[in-house]
Amino acid sequence: MTFEFIDQQLANQHQQTRFRQLDCVTEQKDGYISVAGEKYLNFSSNDYLGLNHHPKINLAMQEGIDKFGVCASASSLVTGYQYAHQSLENDICTWLNKPRCVLYSSGFAANLGVLQSLGQENTAFWLDKLSHASLIDGALSSKAKVKRFLHNDMQQLAGFLAKEVIKTETSKPSVSNLIISEGVFSMDGDQAKIADLLVLANKHQAWLYVDDAHSIGVIGKEGEGSISHTTQTNSIDILMANFGKAIATNGAFVACEENVADHLVNFSRHYIYSTAMSPAIAWATKASIALIKKEQWRRDKIAELSTCL
Repeated sequence: MTFEFIDQQLANQHQQTRFRQLDCVTEQKDGYISVAGEKYLNFSSNDYLGLNHHPKINLAMQEGIDKFGVCASASSLVTGYQYAHQSLENDICTWLNKPRCVLYSSGFAANLGVLQSLGQENTAFWLDKLSHASLIDGALSSKAKVKRFLHNDMQQLAGFLAKEVIKTETSKPSVSNLIISEGVFSMDGDQAKIADLLVLANKHQAWLYVDDAHSIGVIGKEGEGSISHTTQTNSIDILMANFGKAIATNGAFVACEENVADHLVNFSRHYIYSTAMSPAIAWATKASIALIKKEQWRRDKIAELSTCL
């Protein structure tokens, strides 16, 4: 039977009580959702700062629709890259003190797009064991060598990098090393040891890539995320974060150096061949970031609630 494995795998999911199915949310507001006529307090949301339905963001969204329309109508390299996108990129670069920013349709697409484009034959990726599925998929689908170190285990990572350096010294061409971690880990909620990762990256001439999906907006004096743990001269090389969590819109960005951004625009298939993110959403995201930078009380509230656990 063709594709017989489909029914077999679904039957296994049912048997193991792991079958996934969708429940339609008919309304979402003020921390509550409605499902099948019942109202529930929502503990599963990523709206960390409570910005969803904020009137200023909603107004900016409508302004964006009036100015640019809902859809970009093309990929960024055709006619999809509009003023709303450029303006949002500039805001992010200023916020995070990075030279360039590249917008993607989602965090998953960004991680796949970056790692697939950077993962050449003479590249090694070193991933934290608890890295998000998109980081793992992006790394494994590239041509790079992939090795995972125990969660936040700096000693094991140091050992791996030291061995790689010894191999590199005796071989040509040399290997480019990329350390990969989440800023705040999506499942456990603990933070990466950013300062220690930077020490190891500098020592072994590696770059550091951080998925900041759960840090951005929440950590730092202006919600700048894991960048707040760095200095101007010793910072994260590539930082990815999405807009669908604390920022309360949609899409993602990669903040990086000029040459990395140019490489992504030229070689990242997820960027080149996808319709650009909605310019209206980009316009709304600008308003959200402005609120995040200004309203420290939202981060204070998270810290207050965390101490009550």
